[in-house]
Amino acid sequence: MTIQAGWSESVPSVVSRVLGAVLALLVLAACSSGDGQTDPGPAPPPGTTGEPTVGMNQLEPAPAGEPRQFGDVPVSATVLGTEPVQIDAQGVGEIAGPGTAVTVEIRNESGDTIDLAAFAVNAFQGDDVPAPASSSAPAAELSGALDPGAAATGVYVFRPAQTDAGPLVVEINYNASANVVLIDTAA
Repeated sequence: MTIQAGWSESVPSVVSRVLGAVLALLVLAACSSGDGQTDPGPAPPPGTTGEPTVGMNQLEPAPAGEPRQFGDVPVSATVLGTEPVQIDAQGVGEIAGPGTAVTVEIRNESGDTIDLAAFAVNAFQGDDVPAPASSSAPAAELSGALDPGAAATGVYVFRPAQTDAGPLVVEINYNASANVVLIDTAA
């Protein structure tokens, strides 16, 4: 049965759509507690988590220029040198000003190729005050693959967090090692 000229839907079809929409709204309203909040259920019982089974071990700082073994993997890291640079703000949050470029060498003494993206290089000053990293020139992070017996270098640029906080201590993390290499650039 057609209602008026130009309408192509029948009355039963329109009525079934309206009833379907009303039914969907009723179901949604019944699932809600009415206050807009969901009930997460009872809290778990209190307890202890125990000691962590995996941890990081910071090795004693080595002086710049001296290779430092990670100890648990046949890979070493060396800070080859540092030089003062002028940082240009490259991205959001970066601040222009004086900085330090740190050249890091990774040597693969294992029998396997390693991924250089598995290394993270950070720097600190004084009492573990982080020195923010910068992507300003001459920054060139380690990247690619490193064959057995080979070495690769990367340059990391850091802005001093405080001008009077002292020299940088460079922290090198390798995700295949539980040890963290520390290099004291003042030593």
